[in-house]
Order: sequence, then structure tokens, then C-alpha cells
Amino acid sequence: AAEETRIAAPLRVDAKDYYSYAINLKHYGTYSNLVPTTSIGENVTPSPDADRMPGYPLFLSGAVTYPPTSAMIMAIKKRQVWLDTLTVALVFVVALAIMPAPMALLPTLLVAVSPHLISMSTYILSETLFAFSLTLAVLVGSWALRLPQTWLRWLAFGAALGLTFMVKSSMTYVPLVALPLLWLLLGDRQTSNKAAAATLIGFTLLIMPWEIRNQLNLADDASTQSEHAIVSLHNGTYPGLMFNDNPETQGYPHQYDPDYQSYNTFPAVLGKLWENTRAEPVKYISWYLLGKPRMMFSWGMISGQGDIFIYSADQSPYYTRDFFNNIHTILMRSHTVVMLIGLLMVPLCWLPRARVVLGNGPVSVLRLASIPLLYLVALHTITTPLPRYGVPLRPIVYLFFAAGLWFIYRILAGDSVKTPKLYAGWDPIGTILSKWRVRAVQQKLPPGEHLDIACGDNRLVSTLGRGYGIDITAFSGVDITVANFSSLPLADESLDSASILAALNYFEAPVKTLQELNRCLKPGGIVVITLLSKPVSHYWHKLRDRGLPRITYDDQELHDIVDQCDLQWHSKSHFMFGVNRLIVLKKSESP
Repeated sequence: AAEETRIAAPLRVDAKDYYSYAINLKHYGTYSNLVPTTSIGENVTPSPDADRMPGYPLFLSGAVTYPPTSAMIMAIKKRQVWLDTLTVALVFVVALAIMPAPMALLPTLLVAVSPHLISMSTYILSETLFAFSLTLAVLVGSWALRLPQTWLRWLAFGAALGLTFMVKSSMTYVPLVALPLLWLLLGDRQTSNKAAAATLIGFTLLIMPWEIRNQLNLADDASTQSEHAIVSLHNGTYPGLMFNDNPETQGYPHQYDPDYQSYNTFPAVLGKLWENTRAEPVKYISWYLLGKPRMMFSWGMISGQGDIFIYSADQSPYYTRDFFNNIHTILMRSHTVVMLIGLLMVPLCWLPRARVVLGNGPVSVLRLASIPLLYLVALHTITTPLPRYGVPLRPIVYLFFAAGLWFIYRILAGDSVKTPKLYAGWDPIGTILSKWRVRAVQQKLPPGEHLDIACGDNRLVSTLGRGYGIDITAFSGVDITVANFSSLPLADESLDSASILAALNYFEAPVKTLQELNRCLKPGGIVVITLLSKPVSHYWHKLRDRGLPRITYDDQELHDIVDQCDLQWHSKSHFMFGVNRLIVLKKSESP
């Protein structure tokens, strides 16, 4: 398809810049976008600059010639076709870590036949290399997760992210998103700190030569980058990328706005946006929250020829051959559904339910793959969301689409990974809520010996610095493991306090457990219980785990249980914005 496509005037606008950088780099060893003239080869040295990142011009430098010829264009196409082929292979390898091999063929096939990815390989534009580098970063990160983790593998992941930055300056701030998400993903503090540090070092080492070169040779580089950012931010403030909602201006609204040049600083652009949002809040809020992501992943290019083409194509098999035209039609008609399922799977993979259905390993890979996707969607939601910018993300979105179908299939088939309470591995939402419960409970506990039942990772005891954690599963940090909570290996009247955090509704015999706690408590000792309110618990546990013995207990049901245990209902309060109950039971002071 690439060989049969002929682009009219292929060296224009962005493509002309990339060619100029590559040819000047090849002939002069200088990175400059000075447009070549007949003086190429003479003793003339162009002035260096850094308007565009060097990754793609370096990729081109071995194939460019002066003057440009059709043979040069074909050589560049062939390089990019090989790059596309490697991207297809990378997608298959990553998909194998998420789903079975037959299912992994689906995203691989979608990448292989994608009209957008194929058409991009015919342009002298960086999208093909960017798609490859993004997919490579996901693959390297998945290896760091799945293989025995060492700092070298995370160093390589950071370097792979650095490569994406060397292709596109939009990846400048990706560490600000990648590092916090790695901490959430890995969970263990020591492991996550090492991985985040190694990732940041790898990213920094790869981009350092470029940054040092710019600091030493280009005093105004920072101002140039700032100007680009202001332009991108400003252009994105037009809803639908249209001036005054005129469809004829779509893609180029700034060219029709007579006041455009008046807004050339960040405060001016933000002030304009604030005034427009105050005047039409629904229009601008919906544009930023819904319209921009939708446009970024829409089918047709809006700043160019349209459909799958940016610069006009005089010749293409998508015009003349039924095979390509049929693929184009099928993918265009299914595009909205594919993108919707793929993008919805991104936040879904961060929910604990995904780990239950798909397993720890596949979900960890999906979460890592979401890092560049979340970052770029957030970035272009703030700036300009041209559909062209979404094309390099298609391989990752196709991975999430296939994972979404696999997720739906396993739910409908009732086939889920069997994991214990609190789920093997770590989930970010669960950890945040657990810390919140610990803070609320520790304020109620008296000094002395404490026992936390169903302690999980034993966070409460670790925070208190005293007592014991007991569970039926040998989680990391558990002090005592038992077969059930109806028979505790503790002496009579040996405890000053006990706690059951977000777990009583998991117990098969809650009455026997509380009776056993009553035996172990000293006179006047307390039991602190946290439970979600019944309406909230109903929906929360349906999402997290459908295998609960019951959803929760309302106050009356809990009173009935307490009455059978010789414990007194001492107090009840609420926390976590009122949706969680904190109940204190007390053993009588007298025998």
C-alpha cells in the first residue's frame, strides 16, 4: 500500500522541516532547519536550532539526498514500512502478556491493516517512528514487570520513554505521570522507589546530550519552546477547532480570528479561556472534557485532505483496489466502537475487579501500557487535539480494545482468576481506603495489647507499633495465620483492644468470632469495627467481589449479632464522607 501511494508535494510544512534537519545533519553535521539551496556541499554552515526534536531527522539522515528525488522518497517509505512491521511484532509480544495467543492476534491484525498507520508510513512525518517508540516503551516496561525486577530493566524503561521524547517534544513531562503511576502500580515502597528512580535516571541519561547541546549553543531555545506551547494551548481553546462554530474554519481557526495575535502569552490565553468559559460554560466544559478526546481519536484528519490522509494523495490503493477499500470501510464503520471499548478499558484496568477477572500479571501490563496513553490524552485535552496526534497511540488503544473484549468474555463466561480477600498483589484504591480506615480506627484504640483480625498486609499494627495481626491467608506482614477466626490462639483476657476493619461481612461465623474476642478481651476492652453503609456497600462489593457471604450488615442486624456475644454497643460514628461506619463494642467492666 505504501509503495502504491503517491503524495502530492511530499516535502511541505512539517515534512520540509524534517527533511531540512536531516540533510543539514548529513552534509554539515549541524542540526538546523535552514532550507537547503543549491549551495549544499559548499563551505556554508547553517546556524543550529532546536525547533523540532532530533529523533526523526536522525532516522531520515541515512536516506535523504540533495536534491530530493522520487528514489529518496521511496527509500524513506521502505524504512517506515519496516518500522511499521516491527511495531506489529511488538504489539503481538505485549498482547501475549495480557491474553491468550489467539486473542493476541486481534490487536496485531488491527495494527497491521490500520489504514491510518499505513498511510502515515507514506509521509515524511514522525508519526510512524513515534508509534514504534511508544510501543517499544510499553514492551520494555512489561518486561521490567514480568521478569525478575532489577534496576537495569527499569533503567531501560526510562531510556525507552526518553526515546519517545527525542521523537516528540510533547513527551517532555511524561515522568510527572509515569513515576506516580509506577508507585501505584508496584505498591511495595522499596520496589517502587527503586523502579521510579531507575526510570527517571534512564530518561535523563538518554535526553541529557540533547539538553546539554541546547543549553550550550541555543540561548533562546527555552523561549522558542514556550512560544510553541502558547500556540498549542491557544489553538486548543476553539471548540471543535472552529472559529465562531464555522465548519469552513475547522482545523485552522487561528487563521480566521482577527484577534489571534493579541493573545501571545500564557496569562493572556488563559484569561481569554476563562472569560469564554464564564460566558458559555456548558460549551467550553464539554469541549475540554468530551470534545477534545473524541476529536483526538476520531477517524478523519481535519487539518489536511481528510479521511486517512494529511497531505493530498494523488494515488492510493484505497482509491482503486477493492481489498484495501473493503478493509477501509470495515474499520471506518467499527472505529467508534473500537475506540470506545479501548479507551474505557484504560480506567477499568485500574479497578480491583480487573485483577480478579484477568489476573495480576495481565492487569499490571495494561496499567503500565496506560501510562503514555493517559499522559498524551491529558496533554492534548489541555492543548490541541488534532486526530493526527492520536494515530501513534492506535497500537496501544488496539491492545486495550482486545483486552476489553477479553475482559467482557471472561465476565460473561463466569471465568475469573481465583484470588483471596484483599486480592493478591496491590490495588491503589484499596490502599488509599485502607490508610483512611487505619487513621480513623487508631484514634479510638486505648494503650495496651491489640489484635487486628483479617489484618491483610497488617497496616494497622505496623502503624500502631504494637500488637498482632491475624489472618486466614499468609499475606506479607501477617503475624499469626489461623484456619478460621472462631478459635483464636490467645489466652483469656489477654487483649486491651481488637479491630475488624472492612472484613466482618467476609466472616462465615461472625457471632462465634465476636464471642471469641469477648473471651480474649480484658474487662473494659473494646472491639472497633468498620463497615460500609448498606446502600454503598451493595454497589461497591458488586464491583470488587461478588463472592462475599453477604454484602454488609445494617445497624439492626449488627445489634442482633452483638446481643449474642455479651458485648455492649458503645458508640457509632461515621467517616469517609459519611459512607463508612465506625462502631465500638465494649466488654463489661464487671465479671
